[in-house]
Amino acid sequence: DFIPIGQTSAKPFKGHFDGGGKTISNVVTEGASSDDPASGIFGYTEDAVITGINAVNRVNTGSFVRVGGIVGHATNTDISSCSLSGGTLEASANICAGIAAQIDGGSGKNCTVSDVTISTTSNYAAGIVAHLPSGGTIENCRVTNATVKGVAENGGICGKIVGGTVKGCSVISAKVEGTGEDIGGIAGWTKPSTTFENCTVSACTISSTKNYVAGIAALPEGATIVGCTVN
Repeated sequence: DFIPIGQTSAKPFKGHFDGGGKTISNVVTEGASSDDPASGIFGYTEDAVITGINAVNRVNTGSFVRVGGIVGHATNTDISSCSLSGGTLEASANICAGIAAQIDGGSGKNCTVSDVTISTTSNYAAGIVAHLPSGGTIENCRVTNATVKGVAENGGICGKIVGGTVKGCSVISAKVEGTGEDIGGIAGWTKPSTTFENCTVSACTISSTKNYVAGIAALPEGATIVGCTVN
C-alpha cells in the first residue's frame, strides 16, 4: 500500500507538485483512519498546485470517505493536466471521484478519466470531482468509458456542486448509476449560482431506481445551463 502524501488533515501537502506528464502505475491506497479518511496519491492538500500526473491502474480499498484518483480532499488547490486510466476506486461511505473527491475552492482543469469504475456505498460519486461545497471551476475535463455508481447525487463529471462552474466538459460512453435520487450525465445535485457551459454527454447510460435523472444536471436548483448537448 502507498501512504498518501499529506496523509492527515493536520499535515496537508501545501506545495507545488509537477508530475511532468510521467506515469504512476498500480498505486493502492486507503485512508489513515476514520478521523483522517481522505485517500489518494495526495490525501489532503491546502493552498497547493497539482499538475501533470498520469495514474494508471489505480486502486483504493478500505477507505471511508473522500476517495480520489489523484487527491482526496483539496482545499484552495488547483489541479490540472492529470489523468486516471484503469482501476477501481471504492469508498465505503461517500464522496469518491476519478480526480479529486472534494475540492473546497480551487479548480480542476484539462483532466481525463477513462476505463475506471468509481463507486460509493452512499452518495456523491463522480468521474472528475464528487463534491464542490464552496464553489470552484471544473473546465475542459473528459470522462470516457467509465462506470460511476452509488446511492444518490452521482454525476459523470461532478456529484454535488454549490455555486461552482463546469464548462467545456464531456462524458462519453459512460454509465452513471444510482439507487437513490439525483443522477446526471454531468452532475447530480446543484445548488444556486452553479453554471454549466458548453458541456456534452454522448452514448451514455444514466439511470436510477428513484427520482431525478437527466442528461446534464439531475436536480439543478437555481443553476444556469448554457450551450450543453446530450446525444
